[in-house]
Amino acid sequence: MSRRLIVYPFLAAVYSVLALAQQNLHQGIGPRDLAVPLMLSLPIAAFYWVAAKLFVRDPDQHAAVAAVWALGFLMYGNWTFFLPSPQEEGPRAGAIGLLASLAAAVVVVLLVRKLRPSQRATSVITVMLVLLLAWSTVDLAAAWIPSSSDDAAAPAGGSNAVATADSGPAAGGRPDVYLVILDAYSRADDLLDIYGHDNTGFEDALRERGFFVPKAARANYVSTYIAVAAMLGQDYVRTLLPGLRPDQKDRRPVFRLLKDNRTIRGLKEQGYHFVYFRSPFPPLSDSPLADERIPDRVSGEFELFWFRNTTIVPIHGVWCWLRRCPNPGHPFTGESSEELFAKFDTLAALASTPSPKFVFTHLLFPHEPFRVDARCDPIPPLWPSEATTGTDPKVRELYRDQVECANRLLLQLVDTLLARSAEPPVIIFQGDHGYARLRWGKPPPLEGATEDQVRERLSVFAAYHFPDGGNAVLYDSISPVNVFRGLFRHYFGEHDLQALPDQSFWSTSDQPFDLTPIEQPGSTPGP
Repeated sequence: MSRRLIVYPFLAAVYSVLALAQQNLHQGIGPRDLAVPLMLSLPIAAFYWVAAKLFVRDPDQHAAVAAVWALGFLMYGNWTFFLPSPQEEGPRAGAIGLLASLAAAVVVVLLVRKLRPSQRATSVITVMLVLLLAWSTVDLAAAWIPSSSDDAAAPAGGSNAVATADSGPAAGGRPDVYLVILDAYSRADDLLDIYGHDNTGFEDALRERGFFVPKAARANYVSTYIAVAAMLGQDYVRTLLPGLRPDQKDRRPVFRLLKDNRTIRGLKEQGYHFVYFRSPFPPLSDSPLADERIPDRVSGEFELFWFRNTTIVPIHGVWCWLRRCPNPGHPFTGESSEELFAKFDTLAALASTPSPKFVFTHLLFPHEPFRVDARCDPIPPLWPSEATTGTDPKVRELYRDQVECANRLLLQLVDTLLARSAEPPVIIFQGDHGYARLRWGKPPPLEGATEDQVRERLSVFAAYHFPDGGNAVLYDSISPVNVFRGLFRHYFGEHDLQALPDQSFWSTSDQPFDLTPIEQPGSTPGP
């Protein structure tokens, strides 16, 4: 009797990754994000293929046990939703999860032996998995391959009439434009009131170097991707995307705005070379309009999300309990201190490259995880296990240290850019939102946040170096949606881009487009 080739346990392992990607396409997942999970899922399936032979010999029974075991491992988070989470409730929950996994594995062997799956059942399961894989592949490809209509037109609110290159004060020598998004950098008054940190010295040092540092800068939105999309789109998301529904879960329309918008298209039409620093935050990991990408590859959230859906999580939780790890639960992959320092070095080096250029970088800094002290010396990365109320003094101390380190690095960057640039550059330091000590950084419903958390989340640090009289378009209560409007007016003569009213909106992580206006002082548009 010839041996039959039974492959469906491996097909099932691959399908588990594709299905997870399908379910989370709205989070901005791209093809590269699947590489590591796919490469790891096949060896895991092979391990269970070998392990199953110790308990069942019949090839069809053996394949059934191997497939279910592999899927149980790879989709642990799906079938153990009723168990306590080891990421939130510690190693005891991890031990419970491991015991449940072992019990389930024994039950699978007993059931397979009793049901005795046949050769025909193996064929049916294989065909079903092939069809599921084909469907998942087509569905993912349709989401990732841009349509001709996407290529032909800019999104709503994109660049319309762009002034000629000889308009504005920078005629004949357009300044380089550096945009640095500083994730979760709170405003000076909150840094002092909540964290006991006086940011006056840093802000004064920037002013001495020609920066305008607004005293009442505010965020438009509480989530990074919406805030940055509005800033680059130079308008509010409901204007840019009028079809957005309050109950909409799909974030992809906003993610497309991050990649293709009025600011990028307008600067490229002005002849700017677009340098894009990839972020580990998937929506900001790439832009199809970039002329240069740094670095070539970054690890995204999907890899960690996949990892957290496997049985590795309870194993890691128990292991950390035995080894006394500080906190095994990480909501996403943050930049290491080495990666962070490398970005600052590369940013500084760009000053000596040909102009004009538009440089975009999103830094998960001073955002947690905490990985440097106030002197910028690396420390073991630490995520606060519970920061919803802001009562943990250690969280405040660590965040304050990262702000102080950020200030050191930013001031060094400024001095290098000003010294090495052929002409004074435009430099934009923009906080997307304040820190506010929210659990895993996810905004809860308004009633679930304290008054000072709401205030801090919507109060941001910002500093702008607009040479050649550009400070005239800036004002103390400016919000990100008006920054590039002012830049395009002053440097490129787009006088139709008048300042919009500065508004702030609250929404939750689960309902990102159910936007509640939050009144703050200074809502009148500036110059």
